[in-house]
Amino acid sequence: MKKGLSPFMSLILVVVISVAGMVLVLRMGEPLMNKTEDFSEFSESRDAMNRINSAIKDVSYEGNGSSRKISLNSREGEYRVSASGDSVTYKMESKYELFSTGMSKREGDLYIDFYENNTLKLILNSTNIDITTTERWGTGSYNILIKNEGYSGGKTRISFTLL
Repeated sequence: MKKGLSPFMSLILVVVISVAGMVLVLRMGEPLMNKTEDFSEFSESRDAMNRINSAIKDVSYEGNGSSRKISLNSREGEYRVSASGDSVTYKMESKYELFSTGMSKREGDLYIDFYENNTLKLILNSTNIDITTTERWGTGSYNILIKNEGYSGGKTRISFTLL
């Protein structure tokens, strides 16, 4: 009498163990991949906010009527241009804690705040500009015109137009 498994049963056992191993690795790796995607979106949005800031500075220095068109792609979150707050804000809610809650950081003219419930805000504001329009855009691809509308009350008036 032979002892051990038949070659067919051995093959089935190897396949089952291999499939179970792959499923386990994929399940464990999925949260890490998703967190990486959220961090990538944050990085892209930070770069977009810095491009907006550069465009604002460029048109401010160049004078009345100067404008810049910039293209933005957003997979998550929402951008807001506020005339009442003279600010541009990006807000994103992540499924993961990308940074410690309560973290606040300044990178040049950009403020980065991380709130409860994994909410991240990027804020651009300046005391030297007067934003004259209010805009809002979410996910998708956008072309935005940033224009110098002149000088008034000690501030450069800046408008935003979605094209």
